[in-house]
Amino acid sequence: IDALIATLKANIDSVITKSQIAELNAKIEEAILDISNYKSNEIYRNEEAVIRRDIINNAIEELHNVKSVAQIESILTKAKEDIDLLKTDSDYKKEEAQDYITEKLKYLDSYINTIDVDWYKEDDLNKIKELIENTKEAVSNANSVDEVNEILRNFEEAVSKVPYTDPNSNIEDEPETNEKGCKGNISSTLVFISLLSIAGLSLVSYKKKFN
Repeated sequence: IDALIATLKANIDSVITKSQIAELNAKIEEAILDISNYKSNEIYRNEEAVIRRDIINNAIEELHNVKSVAQIESILTKAKEDIDLLKTDSDYKKEEAQDYITEKLKYLDSYINTIDVDWYKEDDLNKIKELIENTKEAVSNANSVDEVNEILRNFEEAVSKVPYTDPNSNIEDEPETNEKGCKGNISSTLVFISLLSIAGLSLVSYKKKFN
């Protein structure tokens, strides 16, 4: 009798109530939504995108057959870990760009040797050196060839704006040099026109005097 009572009690304990079933079904739906939205196919290339969908579909199928919340959590954890192992498009681009990054870092390392350092004041030369170091850091962290090229374009533009002096001309080259040059040409032209006007007036006076 005691054995029978124990068996009956165990069977009663194992029976899932309607409320428990409803709760489990709600957890299942929540888990399906969670895994379905875990990351996006847009960040993957075609092959990895297909694998991600397969992982999600398999997880959903398993979730429909669970008997406990613990099983749900186990399925979710495993599916997310499998998806996390997939390479993203960004991962591939980083790998593809690595050789290019190495090449451009060498370019930056030797950049200071490609310019006429005597043309720059010490402070301006230090600006270029700082630009080089900052650019090297940015290039090292780049994720694609296009990103590296954009960083280098910005670097070269910044260097071009650093003032320098040509020892042969003793004229400092600054961003406004062209504007100053234009102003100089205009001033010379105005002086020339003024001289012509004076000469013209003098000639008219001379003619009137002797006519």
